[in-house]
Amino acid sequence: MGDALGNIIPLASVVVSEPSKAVFVKDRVPLIAGLSALAVENIFYSLSVWPSLLLSGTTTLLLDLSSLPKALRYATIGALATTW
Repeated sequence: MGDALGNIIPLASVVVSEPSKAVFVKDRVPLIAGLSALAVENIFYSLSVWPSLLLSGTTTLLLDLSSLPKALRYATIGALATTW
């Protein structure tokens, strides 16, 4: 239901959908525990997604090496090597 609220109100998704998940289960789980679980879930989600975004972004940037300045080229190769 929280995701559905986020789809109905797209600009306020973070403010509406995430906290509403904890509110919907507060009769089974204390509200603070539910909010803490959501925070941990969002941290793990962010940590699992950013390497793939960084990898795809740097790979796309490297496809056009000839137009990149030398410093940006080295920084991009370093970021790509770090994520692998």
